[in-house]
Parts: sequence; C-alpha cells; structure tokens
Amino acid sequence: MKPTPQLDRSRAALVLIAAFLLAFGVVPMANLLTSGHALPWWSGAVREWLLYGGLTALAALALAHWQGARLDAVLERARGVVMRPAPRAFGALVAALAFALAVAAAQYAFARQPHSLDEMEALWQARIYAAGRFSAVPIAHREFTSMMNVIDWGKWYTLFPAGGPAVLTAGLVLGVAWLVDPVCAAIGVAASYRFTRRAFGEDIARPAALLLAISPFFLFMAAGFQNHTPALAALMLALAMLPDWREASSVRAAVRAGACIGLALGALTAIRPLDGAIASLVLGAFQVSHAVRARTRAPWLGIAAQAAAGAVPVAFLLLANARTTGHPLTFAYDVMWGARGLGFGASPFGEAHTPVRALVLLSENLMRLDVYLLEWPVPAVLLAALALALLRAPTAWDVLAAALIVAFVCGYALYWHDGFWVGPRFMYPVIPLYVLFIARLPREAAARTGEPLVARAAQAFLPLCVIASIVSPGSTSGIRLRAAQYHDSLRELRTDIAQEARDAGLKNALVFVHEGWGARLMARMWALGISRADAERLLAQSDACALEMQLLWEESPPLADSATRAARLWAATPADARATLHARPEVSADETLRFADGAPFTAQCHENAIADSAGVALYPPFLAQDHVGRDGRLTGDVIYVRDLGAHDAALLREFGGREWYRWVASGGRRFIRMR
Repeated sequence: MKPTPQLDRSRAALVLIAAFLLAFGVVPMANLLTSGHALPWWSGAVREWLLYGGLTALAALALAHWQGARLDAVLERARGVVMRPAPRAFGALVAALAFALAVAAAQYAFARQPHSLDEMEALWQARIYAAGRFSAVPIAHREFTSMMNVIDWGKWYTLFPAGGPAVLTAGLVLGVAWLVDPVCAAIGVAASYRFTRRAFGEDIARPAALLLAISPFFLFMAAGFQNHTPALAALMLALAMLPDWREASSVRAAVRAGACIGLALGALTAIRPLDGAIASLVLGAFQVSHAVRARTRAPWLGIAAQAAAGAVPVAFLLLANARTTGHPLTFAYDVMWGARGLGFGASPFGEAHTPVRALVLLSENLMRLDVYLLEWPVPAVLLAALALALLRAPTAWDVLAAALIVAFVCGYALYWHDGFWVGPRFMYPVIPLYVLFIARLPREAAARTGEPLVARAAQAFLPLCVIASIVSPGSTSGIRLRAAQYHDSLRELRTDIAQEARDAGLKNALVFVHEGWGARLMARMWALGISRADAERLLAQSDACALEMQLLWEESPPLADSATRAARLWAATPADARATLHARPEVSADETLRFADGAPFTAQCHENAIADSAGVALYPPFLAQDHVGRDGRLTGDVIYVRDLGAHDAALLREFGGREWYRWVASGGRRFIRMR
C-alpha cells in the first residue's frame, strides 16, 4: 500500500500505543513505583514465561523446521474447518461455545452462587426490582440486615447503577439468575465477531472470536453475576453496528444503525456509567470525524437517532436515581461515599489518590491482563503490543480499537478504586479488542519477515500456547491452575441456601445467621450512623473489646448525642494503646479484629469470642436470598437476618409471628429452631 499522510499518522499512533502498553504492561511499572509491593507475584510470572514461553516458542520453531509440510497441512485443515460454516452459522456456533463454557465455569468454579459482595448486592437490588420497586423499606433495626455497599437509611437500595441489577432481574424472575451473564457472554462473542468480520474480514474475525470464547478471564467473569459481562455485550453490540452506520448508503440505513448503536451505548451507560462515558466519547469522536469527511446528511441523522435512542436507557438510570437518591444526577455512590469520582485527592477510605497511585493502578491493570486474559506462557499485553507495532497498513478500525483500549486504561487510572475480581475487571469490556490484535499477530509477524519458517512458527505458536496453558505445571498461570483456585477458594459460598431451606421445609421462618464478631461490630456502628468508611477505620484501628463496650454504651437508652459519637468511639481506644494493636488468634480467629496489649477483656467480649468458636458465616449471601413484597417490606417463606445474640429480641415486634431458626455453619442440621 502506497504511504499517505493519513496512513503514516495511523502507524505512528499505533506504535505509540504499543510503546505505552509495553512501558506499563510489560515493564513492571507498578512494581518499580512501589518498590515491588504492588504485584509481588510478578517475578515468578516472568520466570515461568521465560521457561515455558521459551519452550513453547522453541516447539513452534521445531515443528516449522522439521515438520513444515505436515504442519502446513494441519493448519490448512484447521483453517478449512473454521472457515466452512456460513457467517451466520459460525456466529451462532461460537456464541453457543462461549455460553456452554461459561455455564461449565459457573458450575465448576462457583457452583452457580455469587462469590463477591458486588454480586450479592446486585442480586439484592434485582430482588427489589422484581417487586416492582426502586427501593425497599428498611426494617426497624437496620443492624440485622445491613451490608457494605447497601444504603438502608430512609430508603433501602444498593450502591450500583440501575442497569446491571435490571438485567439480572429477568433471570431472577425466571429462577435462573446465574444464566444471565453466560447469555450476555454469548451475545458479546457474537457481536464481537460481527464487528471484526465487517471491519477486518473473516480470516481475522473467526480466530479472534474463537480465542475470545476460550479466554479464561472472559469465561470466569461470565460465570458470575458481575455487571461487567452485560457491559461487554453492550459495547460489542455498539461496535457491531458501527460498520453499518459508516457504510450506510441511505438516510434510513444510517438512522437504523445509529439507533441500534445508541441503544447499546445507552444500555452500557445505564449498567456502568463510566464505561458508557468512555465508549461514547471514543465512538463519538470516530463518528464525527467520519461524518465531517462524508459531506452528506445521512451520518449526521444517524448520530441524531443514536442520541435519541441512547436517551431511553439513560432515562431509566436517571429515573432510578430520582426514585432512590432524590435527584436524577445524584448517584447512590455519591450518597454512600460523597461526591468522589474521577480525579486526584482523598479516597473514601482515606488513602490519597495521587498521580503516582494512578500510574500504579494503570500498570497493575495491564500487568494483570498479562496473566489473567489468556493464562498463556507468554504475557498477553506483550502479544497485543507487538501486533500493534507490526501493523503495516492500519485502518481507521485499528485506530478505533486501540483508542478504546487506551481510553479504558487511562480512564480507570483516574478512579481511586483498585477493582479486581478474577482479573482486572474494569478492563473487561474491551478484552475482545486485545484478543483481536493478538489473533492478528501471526499474520503480521509473517508478513514483516517474509520467511516461510517464521510464518509457520507464528501460525503454530498461538495453538501451542493454548495447549501449554492447559498442561502447564506453572504456579502463577494456567487454565487448570486458575479453575482449581476458584473451585477451592471460598468454599463456604458454594452453598445453595435457597435449596437448603426448601429441603428443610421452612415456612414463615426467620433465620438468624451468625457472622463474625468484626462484622457484627461493623453492622452495629452503621446502625448508629457511623459511615462505612469510618466504621472500617474504627474496626482496624481500635481494640475490639474497647469498641464492643463503647458500642454497648452508645446503644443503651437513652441514646447519647450522635454528633460526637464517632469521636467517642475513637476515644475508647487510647492513643498509646493503639500503637500496640495486633491480632490475637488464641482469642478470636476473626482476622479483622485487633487487641491492645494490656487492655481489659470483659465477660461480654469473652462471650462474643465464644459465640464465634461455634462457627460463623457471611451474612450478605443470605440477604441476597430475601424477598421483597409489593409494599417494599421483607416477605416470603424465609427471611434471613444477622444474629446479634441477646439483641435478637429487638425483632420480636416486627417478626415475632414467625418461627425463629438459627443457621448453623457446620454439622448435619443447618437450621436449628430457636422459638
């Protein structure tokens, strides 16, 4: 292709982006900026990449050298199998593959149960939506049902934007909430394939779709209840319709494509507002640039239709805000943590989000993608960066895909929270674009060198990486390693609570769940008006027994002045005692508790420690099982509340007409009748 100024600019942009990815994703910038503390496992990963990645590369070269003709035949047969189905059939097949693998991962890794607080909170909000409401009515004693990111003063609703729980509601009503994310994964793969087929051709689109469908990070995220999977599906649906808009030959076609893009971007914004803002800015710039050059009205009318259609799901988000927080532009996040979004300054938990910390988060996200995206014996970001650097004739689609990658990385660097769940979850919506570039690497490497040996080895390298990931005995990456890790961790969360209650035949029951002492202290502080952030700091920096005794005094009628309550709780642990705080496993196995040397340990504190020794459970999974009636109050055959010992009697007025049970974490019987 003859060089042009536009082509040269595109090449330069992609080389710069490749250098950026290498500088922060392959060079361990996060560790360099934190003296190695950010990701301590990195050196072990590098050693395994050098060993197993080197062996994989040598195997590819050996096959190319000694088995060249046979390798060509095998690769050609594989290509024939992949290219044989018609585009529509292939899209359906690869979507079905992604769905089946996500379902298998949901069953094996997580037993179809939520394993993170975010998932449990989203399910709770979906319960509220299923009752036809935006918020529930808090019970009189909030300490029995409170949760970390759930607002329960005045109205009862969760921290997260409305779109994610709304998507879950459909599955919840049908009794298959755990299938929502696998369905979204299938939609995301099909939409990603449609985009890459239209923008880059079948030869690129099909291997990229297959690679995405077997990506461990893609599948394990799709095996849960997180809102990142529907966010990925929405972004890919918007991209899938972008070629239709760009190539529209009539106003009607442009308007139809624009409306579809708008609905998808609006849905993305309703699910994850920051993701929607980032994607809308990047896609909008791409569209305006094309519309200016097109010099026809069709693209502009398509953009107008896009804005109108996108306003529909965004209106739902704003309505949900208005019905919960009281203002369309006030998010629950602002109510819980204050107006603290993007930018630098103190975070809700007190740690300053500085430019250096932003660079650390940026690098951490890319360094984690190296491992979690594919679990290969070679860093994934390195492969994507090499493909970007080697592109000889980049198109506007290449620039768009690379710009989306950079925008997500930089956008979330400005956000204070380090979001990690089965991988760098904030990067999840754009992982199909990383996979797109990785799938193109063999062709670009072969074209650059012109050597048949290199071309064969490059074509063999990616399939060998998949095999190596499955059979690798590595300790930092590998599909088997990661699946076993998720399967074996947090085993207490694999319990099907609803099924246990049905098996026990519970009707009109109130079930008390005994959480650890630290969690009970937190819930009691929240009920007294202590913010989530202050409560967490108090628990971490106080003598647990002193905090317990001060809380008992604060809870005793008549209630003392609430304006100075936090100060009194802080003062319960003297400054000199705070310097000696440490865990005491011989007193309590609760790792959140700290005790000062020489501090009193009262009979009340001893009772709390003894109560925990009989077994504890996390309460949030149980709240996610509670049902909400049309009146906004808890209802159903079983209502789960937190066990607060002698304080349980406070629920007599509200739930005295139910049979009371205690859920037991171990033993043959789960439900022990109390009264």
